[in-house]
Amino acid sequence: NNKKLRLSIVPQKIAVISSASAAGYQDFLNQLTNNPLGYKFYTALYPALMQGEKSPQSVIEALLQIKNDVETHGRACQNGRASQNKHSSQDGAIFDAVVIIRGGGSEMDLKAFDDYAVAREVALFPLPVLAGIGHTKDTSVVDIVANLELKTPTAVADYLIHAIDSAWKNVEDCSQRLFAINTFFFCPAEKSSIFFSNCIREKSIFRKIALNKLSSTRLASANSDNDPFSIEVSWGT
Repeated sequence: NNKKLRLSIVPQKIAVISSASAAGYQDFLNQLTNNPLGYKFYTALYPALMQGEKSPQSVIEALLQIKNDVETHGRACQNGRASQNKHSSQDGAIFDAVVIIRGGGSEMDLKAFDDYAVAREVALFPLPVLAGIGHTKDTSVVDIVANLELKTPTAVADYLIHAIDSAWKNVEDCSQRLFAINTFFFCPAEKSSIFFSNCIREKSIFRKIALNKLSSTRLASANSDNDPFSIEVSWGT
């Protein structure tokens, strides 16, 4: 079930199923490449016909090619023979996700994405599939079975950018928390109190932590010198 797969925390390596000449594909690339946050993405296009009688088979063939490339690269990594593919990473993953994108169109234009065989291949695909097919009003069977339905190619790009931005903010938050812990436990009592007082005054993300620590913790220097490891920490009740 594709919906049960977890998307990578940092989804940078993207396999794209679309038509190289499609406006939706160009919009997707432009949004990723020129994102104002400057995040880097690696995309590989697997061309497919996105409408017409031959479209379902074309999309299935693109999915099977991606699956084959992923499996081949995985075996190469296990055998220590993986090439230095620019899309691969140290964990051996060649792609984090697959996106299927095309711009809007008539109901007949989007008929391929209601095809049972296409929907089945998406539902059973081993990587998360993000669908950006058509406009907001359009909903296909592929949209329903994909890991995530995002309506338009631009919306898919925005989602990926936001996902990486969220991951980066979490890293920054953890870094600041580690700094706060280090300051609290390993700095002289006077400096530690000043640090948490500043947190309260500046209403930083540590304001609640600082308030709690200053009200429930007593720091007293065990020696007259400023050895940070000689501080006695007493927890209030």
